[in-house]
Amino acid sequence: LFFSDAVLSKIVLFTNLYAAVNIVKVPSYGLTDGSWQDLRPTEIASFLGFLLYMGLVRVSDYTRYWSTDSLYNGLWGRSFFKRDRFKAILAFIHVSEPGANPADRLCKIRYLYDHVRTQSSTLWQPKQHLSLDERMIRFKG
Repeated sequence: LFFSDAVLSKIVLFTNLYAAVNIVKVPSYGLTDGSWQDLRPTEIASFLGFLLYMGLVRVSDYTRYWSTDSLYNGLWGRSFFKRDRFKAILAFIHVSEPGANPADRLCKIRYLYDHVRTQSSTLWQPKQHLSLDERMIRFKG
């Protein structure tokens, strides 16, 4: 609902722009020649899904998701990404246009914030799924 193909494409565009400029500061996240491997919409969808998975299945250190130790054998990190690619996406993910207005306190998340607000107002139907609990209404008796 919130992460449509258009939103994922925008996040991919913002991330690729940000990474292309800043990869020289952290060349270890790049390819062997130091350049950035462009992110794809399917890759960002997998990244967001893997972040949800990491929230559900907790381990002591996030590198354990790629561990070959028998204790961590049931984890799926290796099937989603290589560990270095995950770290690179995590380092450069950007959900707003690079170089946005620094006077705006929400400039780093403005695009995603506006999108979620718009989607929430269009999807929410105030006549459905309302529940009144006796604790929510003040007793006047």
